[in-house]
Amino acid sequence: VGETGCGKTVAMKTAMGILRSPPALFPQGQVLLAGRDVLKAAPIELLRMKGKTISMIFQDPLTALNPVFTVGQQIIDVIRFGHRWIRDDGALTKTKVRGIAMEALTSVQLPDPRRILSLYPLELSGGMRQRVLTAMALVNRPRLLIADEPGSALDVTIQAQILSLLKSLVKEA
Repeated sequence: VGETGCGKTVAMKTAMGILRSPPALFPQGQVLLAGRDVLKAAPIELLRMKGKTISMIFQDPLTALNPVFTVGQQIIDVIRFGHRWIRDDGALTKTKVRGIAMEALTSVQLPDPRRILSLYPLELSGGMRQRVLTAMALVNRPRLLIADEPGSALDVTIQAQILSLLKSLVKEA
């Protein structure tokens, strides 16, 4: 929480390992996440952290979602990516992964998750895209969820619904 332009998004992207040096400059200090300095972490270590340790809901769902892949393809990729680092979980079947994806969409109050999995992001309303992003960010149950103004691109009614949804999900966790 802070004023516009104070560096919230930069701090969040740094914690996610999205801003790397170079081109970003980090002359001093640390960004600690689960006891590890993100600034000094190897790329493979950052990959292992994403999804399970930390996840982010980006400000603009239209640019955060890939327009050439269905919602289902994107959320299934997130599920598979999050589970590939867990050695004792075994292989995930297509049916199990699809079930996890549908549960994730249901958890963010999206109606008819089976249909939504087959749609492309441009076929959804702004509020629905934001809920898809929220589901994708939460599906692997990260320890830290960063939300970068998740309702700023939405009308006031949908914005209130998204914020209410996030509050209820925090209470459940």
